[in-house]
Amino acid sequence: MMAWTLNAIASQNLWSGYPDWVVHCKGVGDGRQSLRYLAPYVFRVAIGNHRIARVIKHADGTGEVAFMVRRSGTRRYRPFRVTAEEFIRRFLQHVLPTGFQKVRHYGFMHARSKVSLAWLKMLVTLTLNLVYVIEVGLDRSEPRLKQNPKCTECGGELLFIGFEVAKPQVSGMFDSS
Repeated sequence: MMAWTLNAIASQNLWSGYPDWVVHCKGVGDGRQSLRYLAPYVFRVAIGNHRIARVIKHADGTGEVAFMVRRSGTRRYRPFRVTAEEFIRRFLQHVLPTGFQKVRHYGFMHARSKVSLAWLKMLVTLTLNLVYVIEVGLDRSEPRLKQNPKCTECGGELLFIGFEVAKPQVSGMFDSS
C-alpha cells in the first residue's frame, strides 16, 4: 500500500518546483495533538460558497477573488484578496490525486459500517494501555416528554381528548352488483 501511495504521488509531479527537502522526523507522542490538529480538516471541502465575498473581473482578462478568512486564535472573519490564478492554485491543492478517496467514504466512518463507535473507543483505549470505564446502572437522565403536535393553521398546541367510536353508516339502498 505504501509503495502504491508513493508511486501515485510521484506520478502527479506534486514535488516539482520545490527545492530538495531535508526530512526531519521525530515522534509526536501518542498522536493526540496531531489528531486534534487534523480532525477539523478531514470532512471539510476546500472552501464554501458562503466564504467567497467577491469575484472581480478586469478588462485585461485577469481577475481577483476576495474571500473570508479567520486567523487562528481569533473568531473574526476578514476579507482576503488574491489573484484568480492564486485562488485556483490554492483550491487545487485540496483536490485529491487520482486513486485517493476522502476518509469519510471508507472504514469505520462509512455510513454502512457495522462497527460501533463505542467498541472502537474501547479498543483504542485498551491499545494505548489506558483505563476503560464501563458504567452499569440506571439511566439517571430525565425522561423526555413527548411534545404535543402543533396546529398547521395557527401553530397552537393540539391536545388529545379521547377516541370517538365511529357509527356505522347504513344507506337505504344496497348495491347487489
